Amino acid sequence: MKIFEIAKFFGFPSQNEDFDKFLSANHIVKRPIFKENPIEVITVEKEGIGLLFEMADYYRETYGPGPVNENGDMVLATIQVNSDYYAGKPFRYADNLPFGLKFENSLTEAIAILGEPRNSHRSGPVNHTYNWNNFQGYQISLNFLPEGKKIAWLSLSPQEIYLNN
Repeated sequence: MKIFEIAKFFGFPSQNEDFDKFLSANHIVKRPIFKENPIEVITVEKEGIGLLFEMADYYRETYGPGPVNENGDMVLATIQVNSDYYAGKPFRYADNLPFGLKFENSLTEAIAILGEPRNSHRSGPVNHTYNWNNFQGYQISLNFLPEGKKIAWLSLSPQEIYLNN
């Protein structure tokens, strides 16, 4: 699966006919079900991909109206792809990362491609996550190994509406 093939379904519930066909064609049988938890992640381990679904109301508040007027409580909000540097994840995302990024990029190289991050924070005991908003209409998060040496994972979401100004 290619990241931007999945990203075209941001804001769609898995009950959407086209999205359901896409998931099925990629051998993803699990569908998110709201069970009093506002977030559900469907992991496709062999592909090194996680699909994060969240409540449609929260999606609208964060990303704007989008296509979420269809039936379905949970809509696709974030795609995460893992490198083989990400602890505990046995499978690496094998396709190309977006925007010319590579898992082998350092923080300095990522900044040269994406510009200065909007913010950053520690992620676990040694990794650090950096966030960019409004890069070609997306929000990008990169989690780096200690000292910004390599990318452990990348997540992609729509651009948040409160940062559109």
